[in-house]
Amino acid sequence: MIVPVEAIQELVGRQLGRRGVKADDHLVADLGVESIDTLNLVGALEEKYKVSLKDEEIAKLQTVRDLHELLLRKL
Repeated sequence: MIVPVEAIQELVGRQLGRRGVKADDHLVADLGVESIDTLNLVGALEEKYKVSLKDEEIAKLQTVRDLHELLLRKL
């Protein structure tokens, strides 16, 4: 399955209640993601794409693009 980065940008934007999320936005610095937001984002991705993301993988995420690349590796 090929998931465009725009689909992840949209999902992140919906989860955070933000518009105009870009692939290179930093989750914490640019989007203000906190731990609960991370849990919600991961839960939404796991449910929508039927994948399982490990805590070690999640801890390394810096940008929306990193999240997209991790998802692609899991699909």
